[in-house]
Amino acid sequence: YNLKGQYAVIDEMENGLHYRSQELTWEVIAEQSAIQNTDLFITTHSYEMLESLVKVLEKEENEKYRELFSVHTLFKNPNLNVETYNYKQFRDEIKEGQEIRGYF
Repeated sequence: YNLKGQYAVIDEMENGLHYRSQELTWEVIAEQSAIQNTDLFITTHSYEMLESLVKVLEKEENEKYRELFSVHTLFKNPNLNVETYNYKQFRDEIKEGQEIRGYF
C-alpha cells in the first residue's frame, strides 16, 4: 500500500487471520506505519490479538515502535468514556489478565 503521510482504518483486524499470523501482522503494521509515516486506527475485540501485540512490542528489536502505539478502550459507566493506555500501561494490563476491551 502507499499511504505515505495519511491514515487508514482497519476494522476488526482479527477477522480472517490465522492465530499464527497475528504477531507477524503486528510486526508488518508497525514497520510499514513507521516507514510511511501513516497513522492507523485499528479495532479488535480479540484478546488474543492484544496479547500478540504485547509479545511483538516486548521484543528488544521492536522497542522503537512502542511509542507509536496507544490503546483506547470505550466503556459506558454511565456515560461514554475512553481509557487510553501507553505501551507500559497496556502491557501491564494484559500481563495481569485485565479486561480492557471495553464494556457497555
